[in-house]
Amino acid sequence: MRRGRPGLPDQVEMVLYDLAIVGGGPAGLTLAERAAAGGARVCVLDPRTPWEKPCGGGLSPRAAELFPFLAAPDTGSVETDQARLVSPHGLGVTIAGGKPFLVVSRLELARRLLDRATQAGAEHVPCRVASVVRERSQHCDCPRH
Repeated sequence: MRRGRPGLPDQVEMVLYDLAIVGGGPAGLTLAERAAAGGARVCVLDPRTPWEKPCGGGLSPRAAELFPFLAAPDTGSVETDQARLVSPHGLGVTIAGGKPFLVVSRLELARRLLDRATQAGAEHVPCRVASVVRERSQHCDCPRH
């Protein structure tokens, strides 16, 4: 990844990453944490993470199992035995299961995931990605490059 463009002042540096993730949502931040923990140089490109989201952070029982740290008392999470999904037109369905659903603020979810990713070594770069240009790299021994 290049910070800046050719012709800018000398303090603009070239930064190389093994992995650049566009988007700091739950999937991107989880990938960032895992890749950085495995030794990869990782950056997450997202100008607004962490953020609150109106739909909240309702997690299915399976998702709650994947993120057990979100059930900690200091997250403000709440367990419930059912979830009601309602469309913009007012149509709804209630889902009940044997295992509890976990409800946590989407802002808290994003904060925790970002903290875990950066603690593992990933870098958060708060910028908007407008385009991606693939360049041949001298650092890559992949036969496709």
